[in-house]
Amino acid sequence: MPLAFYYDLMSQPCRALYIFLKMTDIPFESKEIALRKLEHQSDEFSEINPFKKVPVIGDSGFLLTESVAIFMYLCDKYEKLDWYPKDLRARAHVNEYANWQHSNLRANGSMLFRTKIITPRLTNKATQ
Repeated sequence: MPLAFYYDLMSQPCRALYIFLKMTDIPFESKEIALRKLEHQSDEFSEINPFKKVPVIGDSGFLLTESVAIFMYLCDKYEKLDWYPKDLRARAHVNEYANWQHSNLRANGSMLFRTKIITPRLTNKATQ
């Protein structure tokens, strides 16, 4: 049974995992969840993730949410040591960055994307 990947490419964490999966040739079955159509709010999806968020992976009945946790799990399972080293100190630096970026870089990048791309499209007003 291939890895099931539930995602919407409008979500930055989903895009990051999608790129990672493609770059590392990890086989997966696409399970697109259209956030704009509120598919993540369905009863069916809440059985996959009660928090009703993407990304999610399903691996032979094992479900995992949160992009950084998924990244770490896949690196360990598929031995992607060039992405996530076994050496404790080297791995600690990857963990340090992964935790920092989620709270800092991602949050600010998301607001920039919303301000420059999403809001202008929703309001039909160009940004300056």
